[in-house]
Amino acid sequence: ETQKTSSLHKNKFQYTTHPQLRSTSHLSTMTINYGEIVQPRKYCILSVSFVFVITLSIAILDSMQAKGIIEHLSVSMGFTNTLDKTSKTPVELVTNDDLFRLNRLKLEDNTTCGVHKCFFPTKDEPDVAYMIEQEKDKGEVFKSWQNAWKLGKKLEDNYSMKRLEISPPQKFSISHSDATQLNKKLFHATHYNQIQHARYFEGNVIVQKVKHVPMPSLLFGCTRHKTEYFYDNWKHELLSFVQDEEVFQKNIYDSISEMKELMKSAPNPVSCLAQDFQIFVDLSGNFYHLDLDRCYESGHLGLAKGKVHGVRKCLEKFEHRIREYFETKPL
Repeated sequence: ETQKTSSLHKNKFQYTTHPQLRSTSHLSTMTINYGEIVQPRKYCILSVSFVFVITLSIAILDSMQAKGIIEHLSVSMGFTNTLDKTSKTPVELVTNDDLFRLNRLKLEDNTTCGVHKCFFPTKDEPDVAYMIEQEKDKGEVFKSWQNAWKLGKKLEDNYSMKRLEISPPQKFSISHSDATQLNKKLFHATHYNQIQHARYFEGNVIVQKVKHVPMPSLLFGCTRHKTEYFYDNWKHELLSFVQDEEVFQKNIYDSISEMKELMKSAPNPVSCLAQDFQIFVDLSGNFYHLDLDRCYESGHLGLAKGKVHGVRKCLEKFEHRIREYFETKPL
């Protein structure tokens, strides 16, 4: 009898705590075979796992949808806080004060434009403007603006060079009516004539808050027409306004020396400045670089040594002309 009882307990167990059993008043104990409970338990675990996977999938899809909505709202508000889909680097945020708003622009005056960008002064900040370019691709131009912002910070931090950009670039969505307002009074900076074709249309534009170039100042470049214009006008448009000649000469010689050093070997991360090299020179002899995004246009990061050598020669001639002017200038 003892052996039978022992054998029975090997295949059965005493179970008294199951809710269904506790709710049945006439049952206090019950014996259940192991084989009767293992199979339902396995199905229960599988069911719970299935429910967990489905719940997790729904959460991920909701998160992706929410991200898409946030990105859409960010673009329409004038900034993004997403990842650059090509470089996988975070887009730098702008502060609320620097956030672009169309009604801040002073559109009643003539607007100066380059090949792609136009310079729109603001109503509320006289020394501030926004550079604006129509986005015509899938983000490559915006990426080049972002890289240019980082390069400008590098030049400022490591080489004490001045820059005009105040905040990182932004994307902003404009309507057809907005585009019409922007296109009203566009004038080309070098040809001095009104631009007849529309620069802006409904869609996204790239904008960046910048400082006005200090006045008076003069654009210097190493292409033939920019060099000729500078030397034809530098005496009466720039040098005649210089108050402290000693400070002017020291700063401009230091700036030229730094630029020649940067151009010493190519290719390197900043030798790309040799591509259409151009700077503004102010009354203190400081250089202000502009259009740094040209460094990130296709093929410009790895320039031929001949191109860089040409800019170094251009800067050497520039330095020689400055020295000659002050050495021969009547007291």
